[in-house]
Amino acid sequence: MKFKKGLVLHHISRPSEKCIYSHESKEVSGCFVDMDGRSHNYCNWELAPVFKKGDKVQFIRKGSLMKGIIQEIRTSHYGASYIVASDYDEPRWIDEGHLIPLTPLPVIPQFVADAIDTFKDEGDSLAVAIDYEVYTEALIKELSLDRKMRGWLWEASNQEFFARAWLDGYEVEQEPLYSVRLPIVRLHTLGTAVEGDYKYLWEDPTTGENNIFQSPEYPATLIQSGWKTKFTESEIKNMDARYWDFAVPVEEVEAENNE
Repeated sequence: MKFKKGLVLHHISRPSEKCIYSHESKEVSGCFVDMDGRSHNYCNWELAPVFKKGDKVQFIRKGSLMKGIIQEIRTSHYGASYIVASDYDEPRWIDEGHLIPLTPLPVIPQFVADAIDTFKDEGDSLAVAIDYEVYTEALIKELSLDRKMRGWLWEASNQEFFARAWLDGYEVEQEPLYSVRLPIVRLHTLGTAVEGDYKYLWEDPTTGENNIFQSPEYPATLIQSGWKTKFTESEIKNMDARYWDFAVPVEEVEAENNE
């Protein structure tokens, strides 16, 4: 086993302590210097693992490239090995040298994901779908695409994201969530003065039924049956575009209700 000068190692008997391999000869009997300058021989040290629990990795199994998640780690002065779980095989120990970091998929907005899926369903090529000039008003209306696509693809950096998402797959960006807070007016007993108050829009996604209630959290029975008060911009506008004027970020509503 040979090491490179400057490699970070972990002390076996003191796992929280790190040191630097500093010997010029690169042999296993080399010298190790910890952070305060103390020297140690090889047998008391182990290699720090490259991966950690939960990391997504790739590996070759039976001639195929597979993906998995690291569940356990075992280290020694010979290197590290990991238990890797995958959808294709039982969890098994794999040496570090046989693992490849899994490149994260590009994260794109929902309207871009919709465009990719639509063009693929239509049988069009990447060259067509990535051309922002293709997104005319007529085509956007015909394919029910978002008008933001033309401006989004006009940015050169977004074109690379689009191509990677088309070829390798993608993850959809989590859209901001809003509550629809509707102002109401309450009259005092004498009927002369007024005070401000709010009610919140609720919807049953299964039936499309909606109603308004005093709180975004109660009645609890509606939450248990699937009703919700947190919506994306498109969900609000699909119910009624006029509701968007009363949309408030969920974080703001929760902060006010917790005061």
